Order: sequence, then C-alpha cells, then structure tokens
Amino acid sequence: MQFEYPASAHCDFADFPVALEVRLGARAGEAVAGASCGTRLWLAQTPHSGFVQGVLSPGSPLPDLAMIYSDTGSDNEFSLKLSFDGFTSFYRETALDTTLRFNVCKHLVRHDAEGYSDPFVAAVDCATGIAASESDPVAFAEAGSVREFIYSNQFDPLPQYLYFFGQWYLFVHQTVIKIVSASGELQTLQYISMPIWSVRHPYFVVTHG
Repeated sequence: MQFEYPASAHCDFADFPVALEVRLGARAGEAVAGASCGTRLWLAQTPHSGFVQGVLSPGSPLPDLAMIYSDTGSDNEFSLKLSFDGFTSFYRETALDTTLRFNVCKHLVRHDAEGYSDPFVAAVDCATGIAASESDPVAFAEAGSVREFIYSNQFDPLPQYLYFFGQWYLFVHQTVIKIVSASGELQTLQYISMPIWSVRHPYFVVTHG
C-alpha cells in the first residue's frame, strides 16, 4: 500500500552485487536467444540501477528506485532484465484509528524484450503501537461515520461470509446491505475489494445510516 512521500519511503538496498549469475527456467530460456532451460547467464547492473528516477518531494508519489540487472547491462535493450524494488508505509486504515499500521512491500520483477513483466511480491502488514495523528494518511476514507472496519483473510473471487447482528451475510464485490438493529439503529455494511501488494484484498466497512 503506497502513499505519497514521506508516508511511504523506499527500502534500502544494501550489499547488492555488481552482477548476478542466474540459471534460466523454461520461460526465461525461451526469451533469451541461444539459451534454454538450465542455461547459466550473467546479468550486469544497468545505469539506472540504485538511483532515484526523479525527485523525493513531500506530498508527491514515490519516484522509481530499483536495483536493475540485464543481460546487456542496458536499461532499454535486453533479452532478460531483473529488477528489485520495495517501499515501506505507515498509515491508518480509517480516520478513526488512533495507532498506525506498518506495511513493507518488496518486488522481484522479470522483464523480457517483448515488454512482458512477471512480478513476484513479498509483503508484511502489521499493527503498531505508534500513535496516529490527523496528518497520517488513511487507506479507506469511506463516507459516513465508520462504526467498524473488518479485514478478511480470503482473496477474490471467493464469496465472503460475515457474521453480523446474529446472522450470516453473503457478499460479493461492491455488495451493500442495510440492516436495522433491534434498537432501531440503521447500519450499512459494504464489501469493498482494494488492490494491496499487487493483489486484491476484501474488506468490510460498517457505517451508521
């Protein structure tokens, strides 16, 4: 989950080698001329590797920063290129949160000469005890008064079941259900699916009215 700088910041890239020796798999072996599955190949760092491609400016999106290796040593002309990037974020899930969450996301991306990119993602998201402030970014700025924010471990396209007010409800993406409690209070349950860490994660947002 990436926000504007400095709420999100680049990961540090320490001890990356000048070149990488890789053994090609079946798909990469087909992309490199004269290679096949099991071929050993040296990849060298490119001119853009390790350098911020832009300006770090508060309130602006993070510019690109990655460790980049290709079979030609070029950023633009290659048969195979690997890039490593990552960023960290401190944020609030909703405006009512009093503490921050921490997210770190790292990518390894394989690029070929035809423009195809194959990403591999590793991510961690966790609660912290760090006090939040009004200036900290909010992941879900939902309209209305948020009563409860519920995270589901399942991923789309599986249906989502939620037990609420003593009853099970079935949701699909963008489902909205309005419920009147025993006390006569109207509750709105909305199931939303947001892109986080390059996959979509389902959330339930419960609001008054």
